Amino acid sequence: KSKASTTQRYIGSTQISSPIGKKIQMMLSYSNFQNYMRVRNQFTNINQNLPVSIGDSLNYIQINNNANTSLTYLLQRSTERVQNILLNINFQKSTNKQGGHDIASAGIIMYNGMMGYNVNLIASRISITAAFNATYTQLTMNTLFYGPTLAINKRLLKDQMVLGLSTSYNRAEADKTLQSQILNLRGNAGFTYSKRHALNTILLCQLKDQVMKGTLDTDFTGTITYSYNF
Repeated sequence: KSKASTTQRYIGSTQISSPIGKKIQMMLSYSNFQNYMRVRNQFTNINQNLPVSIGDSLNYIQINNNANTSLTYLLQRSTERVQNILLNINFQKSTNKQGGHDIASAGIIMYNGMMGYNVNLIASRISITAAFNATYTQLTMNTLFYGPTLAINKRLLKDQMVLGLSTSYNRAEADKTLQSQILNLRGNAGFTYSKRHALNTILLCQLKDQVMKGTLDTDFTGTITYSYNF
């Protein structure tokens, strides 16, 4: 009994995935891993200017509880098209303790939700996705991000080339006060040759209305990427 300190950690996770009938695929998961990980909502990916985001090494918190559920409902499957309705809900809670008590200013509760519709037109090789995303975060200030997204992709040249267009609009509110509005217009093209060479390009126009600052920012970003697989 001469130990200066003792630390105990109980961690675990569970996941259930199962079809319900012939049209519904369900997945439920829960974990309490107390690892340092990045808290990212879907708007981080929607609003990023580059195809690969550059992370902030200080943007880490401890996730204590993480619960997720997703449902895929098959509307139609035929030789002409496949239609699905998608639903995803995620809950995350993080806390920091000192002296055995939670530190109220250090805890975060986050809710992520997405509902979408997807249709694949098999003959024309066109995929269309429409979705609505929302993220609500409880911290010292309650924030809400929400908005719709529409994306269209077309495959050409025996699936060697992919062309895509997408647009999204989202609003950010803090304590029910509008902070900003963001409109994204994105185009992408990709070409794969002999399964080894891949050329991709992305063009993005982003309009950001900083309501609280009274400014309107416009960003144009273009990227070209070549990759070789061996």
